[in-house]
Amino acid sequence: MSNECAWTAAKKENSIDGDPMKQLIDQDITHVARMMRVSLLGDLAGPILPSSYWRKRVQQLRDVPSLTKAQLCAINDLLLELDAFDTGVPAAPVSTPRLDEAACPEVRLPQVRA
Repeated sequence: MSNECAWTAAKKENSIDGDPMKQLIDQDITHVARMMRVSLLGDLAGPILPSSYWRKRVQQLRDVPSLTKAQLCAINDLLLELDAFDTGVPAAPVSTPRLDEAACPEVRLPQVRA
């Protein structure tokens, strides 16, 4: 199943159970993923916003109570992308946040940086 299909399925699932908070978190994860990648690519002067800003945004999302496993998976992907950016190790970004629980059987959240 492609990431796009997983994302579409997750959106349908959220609209069925009608939990507006779930939908809001899904939208925020998608927004952060899109903007973070563009911002970190930056321009000739470097990133538009530093990785520390994006790490705080992602950690705020992670701290929201009652996240689904799929949301945690997508947040984990973003944190791993930030780790790769900070260490200079190239990482293939996930084009769309993985909000399919089967696509992320184990969620490993990196240690919080000070």
